[in-house]
Amino acid sequence: MAHLPQRRRHRHRYTAATPEWGTTILGPDNSYPAAALGLPVNYYRPKDRLKASVNLHLDNQAARRASPVWLTPVRLGDTDQYAVFTHIFYADLAPTEQDAALRLDGGPAPRPLTLPATATATAIWDAWLDGDPRR
Repeated sequence: MAHLPQRRRHRHRYTAATPEWGTTILGPDNSYPAAALGLPVNYYRPKDRLKASVNLHLDNQAARRASPVWLTPVRLGDTDQYAVFTHIFYADLAPTEQDAALRLDGGPAPRPLTLPATATATAIWDAWLDGDPRR
């Protein structure tokens, strides 16, 4: 297999940070509207190996909240072109019959966070659709 190029190891360095990184993970803010797009959300900063995770806890047990936003590529007819079909499942972020809590684990200050209200989550989902009406 001498004709194949050697594989190189690439380390990806991401310099972008979400607004929540500065305000909630490293800062004192207890709001976390990004929870509307699914949980857990994990953070890692390589320079000092800082790890943090925002997760939903139901009855004091970590629980996964799948993203309500589904993205599916669809082929446009018999062409080589594709479009993205977006579907959003509008639902409550957590069951109301259980003790639900959003919590930041790890990071500089582990603590409870505020679970976004359903109206906030709905606004985030609608913004994802960029003003397209629900169908």
